[in-house]
Amino acid sequence: MSAFATDDLPLWLVNTKLSGDFRYRHEGIDREGGSATYRNRIRYRLGIDTKVNEKVLVGARFASGVGDPRSTNQDLEDGLSAKSINLDRAFFELTPCDHWWVTAGKFGNPFVSTDLHWDADVNFEGGAIRYSSGEEVRFAVTGGGIWLEPYKAEHGSGIWAGQLSASGKHGSKGTWQASAGLYSYVNRNMLAGTSSYGNSIGDNGMFRSDFEILDIVAQVTMPVGKSKLTVTANPVLNTATSSDNIGWLAMLKLGGKCWDRKCSLSYDYRVLEADALFGAFTDSDAAGGRTNQRGHRIMGDIELMDGFTTGASAYFNTLSASGEGDWYQRWMVDGVVKF
Repeated sequence: MSAFATDDLPLWLVNTKLSGDFRYRHEGIDREGGSATYRNRIRYRLGIDTKVNEKVLVGARFASGVGDPRSTNQDLEDGLSAKSINLDRAFFELTPCDHWWVTAGKFGNPFVSTDLHWDADVNFEGGAIRYSSGEEVRFAVTGGGIWLEPYKAEHGSGIWAGQLSASGKHGSKGTWQASAGLYSYVNRNMLAGTSSYGNSIGDNGMFRSDFEILDIVAQVTMPVGKSKLTVTANPVLNTATSSDNIGWLAMLKLGGKCWDRKCSLSYDYRVLEADALFGAFTDSDAAGGRTNQRGHRIMGDIELMDGFTTGASAYFNTLSASGEGDWYQRWMVDGVVKF
């Protein structure tokens, strides 16, 4: 391979791609017994991926925010102060042959999932490997080691994860996907902090339950007129305990075009018992980002012009999986530029 491409540019520079997005959000939050709060937030993300050769890729992403693993939002506050940029991702990817894929560093979620379990902004730290095979039906086995706290007296804290998945087509335009994953937390009490995010805590301040999470995702996409309807079901079960250990999400999403512009509309309902999942990583918007909740979410967006999309989301939650707790409402209006 030549060290230089055409026009005397280094080949690595020719094979480097930039991508990103900027979002402006107006948000309101209200809950029973409290006062409604409103805020304006921005999110900026810039990704840099360099294809070193056909088998090696290195990437990074920089993002706004305050270091929250579930959010790169930055509130507009503190009297016009400068805002921070963080290292959101830094990783390599290896594809030594057609069937194998390896990554390590700080990278995007490699597992089939919904935001019931993993907030869409969560990036994993550690390594993952996948073997996949098949043509009409594609099978994959993905495994990973996720490091949460460094090795100390109790050998650190982390997650061992494994998932089987399959995907394929049905009919001329439909697709399907199914997966079953197991996530095993090691030394979870090293993560016990000032907030339990809905998980059960004992008098000693430690988590009452271990977390051995079985996560199943089934998804079917089918044509409906000129649009596509996606149906998703995602039950979860914490096999390490026998109480408050069940959760599920059911979602409908219709995507297509409105006035020749891309648009989508979705609705989902979720129930999440207190110890069904590790609460610190579930969707940060539903019920304020915690377990022991249930409720509705409605989302929609439309591309107003090339590169610019506006959308809105609304959450109507109860702060108890039984449905007998305080109510919690949240709504957001977004303007998004992608490049």
